[in-house]
Amino acid sequence: MRVYAENNAHSTLVGDLTNSSGDTSVEVASSAGFPQAPFVITINTEYMLVTEVNGSVFTVERGYEGSPIASHSDGDAVQNRWTAKSFNDLWDEVEDKADQSDLDNHSDQHEDGGSDEINVGGLSGELSDPQPPKTHSGTHEDGGTDEINLEDLQGESAELKSHKLDETPHLDANETHNWGFRVNADKSVTMLFEEV
Repeated sequence: MRVYAENNAHSTLVGDLTNSSGDTSVEVASSAGFPQAPFVITINTEYMLVTEVNGSVFTVERGYEGSPIASHSDGDAVQNRWTAKSFNDLWDEVEDKADQSDLDNHSDQHEDGGSDEINVGGLSGELSDPQPPKTHSGTHEDGGTDEINLEDLQGESAELKSHKLDETPHLDANETHNWGFRVNADKSVTMLFEEV
């Protein structure tokens, strides 16, 4: 059971209180500053559990936490207390939650064992962790590097082409040459020329 508390909540007893466990109505000068029920009060050395507040009258369980039921006099101090039982009950509740059986076998529920994982199913876009290569490189003509397909481009390609003399009139008519152009990293163009 949760019991509530407020700092510096105190008042004084109005009228006398007998040492009978049946005397369960405690009137105080003011209930302002006290927490909502249930909460614990002390009058002298007796602990009482307040179960209801009606104006300035507390309904209590006498002799709370095994304290002796005693007589009390008008004007005695009435104080809200945080007690050993309050602390122990709170600690027990924390331990109970930590001992839940579904936490004991938590790591067994992981796909790959003992660490938490994030399910990215349904997310859009590329993941931030490295991805296995797709079948991309298998489509290359020469294997594992990207190439540029020049078939659909206009103009001369960077590959060498064979030409006869009628296309290169400054050469011997019986010679065949390969020629072409290469675009360099600095965007300059180099003419490639070799005799076959």
